[in-house]
Amino acid sequence: MIGMTSLSSIAMSAYTDLVRLLKDDALSGIEGAPTLKRRGDKAYWYAARRVGSEMRFTYIGEDTAETQARIAQLEDLRKTARERQETRSRLVRLLRAEGMTPTDRATGSILSAMADAGTFRLGGTLVGTNAF
Repeated sequence: MIGMTSLSSIAMSAYTDLVRLLKDDALSGIEGAPTLKRRGDKAYWYAARRVGSEMRFTYIGEDTAETQARIAQLEDLRKTARERQETRSRLVRLLRAEGMTPTDRATGSILSAMADAGTFRLGGTLVGTNAF
């Protein structure tokens, strides 16, 4: 049986930075103007954009302080998308150098498709082997 080992402080920092950058990118890739909608006693953010003669709404997330801060930075996030991509690539290389194993190509493609469809942005969770 393979034992669990703790991540180095470098790997932990790289992972934390990578998660932050991915959260920023999840919002910056959404097209449309952020719109707050209330449902009962809760509020949710959507990106509203016109497609032909109708409005399309893409769910962003629940109205939290973190979501509000990211929406306030939306234009800056869109302008710096290329830089964040380069930084993410560097962080992934660093994590691999620290001994974290990447997913295989097929699993990576499936996870990428799920992410593009909004599965994780909407709160989807993996269970089983690929969750680790």
